[in-house]
Parts: sequence; C-alpha cells; structure tokens
Amino acid sequence: MREIRLRVSDEIYYRILLLMEQKSSSKNALINSALLEFLDKDKSDQFLDNNAQTKLNHKIQIPLSDDEYNLLKNRAKSHGFSSVRKECRYQVINSLYDEQFLNNCELKEFKTATAKFNKVSKDLFEFITLFKQSREYDFIQSFKGFEPIIDEINQALENYKKDLDIISKKRQNRLK
Repeated sequence: MREIRLRVSDEIYYRILLLMEQKSSSKNALINSALLEFLDKDKSDQFLDNNAQTKLNHKIQIPLSDDEYNLLKNRAKSHGFSSVRKECRYQVINSLYDEQFLNNCELKEFKTATAKFNKVSKDLFEFITLFKQSREYDFIQSFKGFEPIIDEINQALENYKKDLDIISKKRQNRLK
C-alpha cells in the first residue's frame, strides 16, 4: 500500500474528526472512501443516461456453450423470465445503466406490496370516514390527535404508489 502525505484546511480536518466519531472509522478509511467516491464519479460516463434512446435497432447473436446456456436458462427461471433471450437482455441492460432495473419476480413482489398498501389505504379512508360520521363528541375529540398521523401514513402510501408506477413504466420501456 502506498502512502501519501497531504495538507487539509482546518475546516476539512474538523469535519473528518466529526465523521470519525459518527461512523466509528479511522481518518485513513474516511479519506480513502472519499477518494474512491471522487474517482468513481468518472466511471459514471461509462453508463447510459436513464433518458437514453430506447428504440431497439440492433440484434446481436453470440455463441454459447451448453453450460453457459443452461446457467442463463436457470437464471431466467429464477428471475421470472420465460426465455434466455430475456435474461440476456436484462443482464446487459443492468450493466449499461447506472440505475438497476427490476426482474419479473422483484416487480411481482412490488405489485403485491402495492396491492396490500392499497388495502391499508382504503381501510384508513374508511376508518376516517366512520370517525367523521360519529356523533359522539368524546370519540371525535380523541380521533383529532390521530388524524395527522393517519394523513401522513396515507400520503406515504400515495408516494409509494407513484414511485412504483415510475419503476414499472421504466422497466416496461427497457425490457421488452
């Protein structure tokens, strides 16, 4: 391992000391990780932008051994793809874009989670409606304290659904 001596400003030095306490790490490890992160930024040029052209213009044929083909076939099954071609496309696309795409199994899990969140959201809405229709004063007053929390949960569920829709649309555009 090589050694480099460097000078840093007092501000940077104190920030490093603060990070050492927060992360329970050494100065050396923190500086190395910061340098690696800085150097890896140049690697971002090796990936395509998420807004890159998605029109499929090219076909590539590659010879594979039986072992390679069988391995890809097993991976395709475990990722929920119906063919080796789709698995290959998934692997290539995930290596070209900085953002990783979901395979069919992961997407199915997200859809199941979304359905469960939708049910929770509907139940919360029904719960709120029942509270608002209640005529008992004490019941309504006790609900007032929970209303902001329930609204916050409801908003989080809506944000999750929007994020899932974005993920799903991106995946559909990239993995045809």
